[in-house]
Amino acid sequence: MPVISRVGRGTLGVRVTLALMYLLLVTGSITMIGPFLLMLAGSISNEADVSDYRIVPKFLYDDTALFARFLNDKYYNDLSALKDLYRYELSRVDVRTGTVAEMARQLRLREQATDPAMQRLVAAYGEFLAYGISTDCYQAGFLSRGGLVGPVNRGFQAWLQTEFASLTDLNRAIDQSFDYWAEVSVPVELISSRDWAPVYHSRYRLYLRYKPLLPVWQRVPFEGTRKWIDHLRFVADGNIARLNERLGTQYRDFSDISLPPSLPNHPLLAELWEDFVRRKWPLRLLEINEGGLQEYRSYLKARRGSIAQLNATYGTNYRSFDEVPWPTGEMLEGIRQSDLLDFLRDARADLPRLSIRNVTLRNATVEFRRWLLREYGGSLEEINRRLGTQFGRLDDIVIPHAVWEWKEVTDNPGAWRWYFIRTNYVEVFSFIFTKGRALINTVIYILLAIVITLTVNPLCAYALSRFNLSYAYKVLLFLLATMAFPAEVTMIPNFLLLRDLGLLNTFAALVLPGMANGFSIFILKGFFDTLPRELYEAGQLDGASELRMFYQITVPLCKPVFAYIALITFTAAYGAFLFALTVCQDPNMWTLMVWLYDLNATAPEHIRVAALVVAMIPTLLVFVSCQRVIMRGIVLPQMN
Repeated sequence: MPVISRVGRGTLGVRVTLALMYLLLVTGSITMIGPFLLMLAGSISNEADVSDYRIVPKFLYDDTALFARFLNDKYYNDLSALKDLYRYELSRVDVRTGTVAEMARQLRLREQATDPAMQRLVAAYGEFLAYGISTDCYQAGFLSRGGLVGPVNRGFQAWLQTEFASLTDLNRAIDQSFDYWAEVSVPVELISSRDWAPVYHSRYRLYLRYKPLLPVWQRVPFEGTRKWIDHLRFVADGNIARLNERLGTQYRDFSDISLPPSLPNHPLLAELWEDFVRRKWPLRLLEINEGGLQEYRSYLKARRGSIAQLNATYGTNYRSFDEVPWPTGEMLEGIRQSDLLDFLRDARADLPRLSIRNVTLRNATVEFRRWLLREYGGSLEEINRRLGTQFGRLDDIVIPHAVWEWKEVTDNPGAWRWYFIRTNYVEVFSFIFTKGRALINTVIYILLAIVITLTVNPLCAYALSRFNLSYAYKVLLFLLATMAFPAEVTMIPNFLLLRDLGLLNTFAALVLPGMANGFSIFILKGFFDTLPRELYEAGQLDGASELRMFYQITVPLCKPVFAYIALITFTAAYGAFLFALTVCQDPNMWTLMVWLYDLNATAPEHIRVAALVVAMIPTLLVFVSCQRVIMRGIVLPQMN
């Protein structure tokens, strides 16, 4: 029957009391559920919104916040590339402070994305980015950070697994010793660097074969205008008015300045451009006409003296200087690169010099203009007619990268939202499934711990409860005394003992020290003491042995407490970290918690939160699925 009758519920005092009770219950539930929801929200965030602290992340309903997530993941390792491609001084990619929203407003991305002519230009740019751009004019975005794999590395690893039957074959081919596929990453490229010369080892050659297969949304083109702007900014001490006064221009801001691909007609600007090209532009993206090539050959002839001396220095076999090409690719390293740098800088007055008029700069914009001419009729007029644009000069065409990426995200918001919801969990699961034997080790450890615990502890508790031993309480007191000391106290003695027994890095080292537990024996003995003695007397009359009575009488009646002991054993084994790492230092024997700790040591905050959610799932599932049995194990002894 109810504690409060229906008549009593109608009084004001009872109603106020019930209202206060419900208010306290609701408040308590909010204080429990709120942080949990914040943790779930944090597990699907990234650096752009991890500090926003919303129960419902903003990117789930706001396209600008979704765009910020995209930019953060793609340009996290190279924000200067974003500034270069967008021609906007973005201080940070942040949802909370609205930096990306302000950039989108100032660049009018939303308005440009709806303009018909811009839509056609953006579509053409998407085709160029997929099929027309050369591989040395872009690098990979979405690169991993910390202990993560990242979509680019996952794609590269998947491609390698189609090329090689096993990791052993890959290691043999590239002369490496990777232990896991997850350790194989794409080589870092510094295509904006002046004298970057990659080492053409086997892994880099494999990456060059894979690079054309990179999805378009993972490609980061090199534009280079920012390097030119920074050069002019340095010359003018960061003052646009001073630059305008010096050049006779009317720029409103440094972002209005474009990069001339060839020598400008303005004398002062030409002087600045020559200095920029000779000292700062990437060597790999310099183009030389026939006149420049002849100057380079003349320089080599004067520098090296004879073709034999050149071949001996470079390790080549040219028959004459007329066969020497302008260095590209693998030739841009070592002594040859040093000679090229001296040639560009006019390091020696006694040697032939490069005429700057013979130089053209190559970048994504230059390649886009050439691609448009090739694909759209060969003239600016035909490009304007077919795209509906109104460019006055070919040099007015710049890559619409910002608008293209905006449309890429906002035209497919559902797909991108789902991508960002699962990407953190994909990183965590990729780490778990590709590093060592974490899952197998954890499952074996848990099963062994539960089986041994439910064998040793019940037998000990049964003996203490079933037989009237004079020293039973002394034994029980000794077992309870072990609970007074933290596990860390016994860790070193356990380690030394296991080492002397030769059991380190084995499952025995994990389960043997915890097979007998004073708390479990105490709980089991208390439960066994409540069982009717008449049952055992009846069993004895029927001739049953103690072992048979244990399995046919005690065990069936004590399933709830067994379930409770199994739960705490599962929790202890599943959450073991320090002891598991101490006795099993071999990564092949690491459990899940040890690997997750290894991930947390290097991963960003949102990945750590996702790892916590993943680690919580097994315990939650076990408790939810077995809660009725477990609660009976906790409540029944109190009822008796």
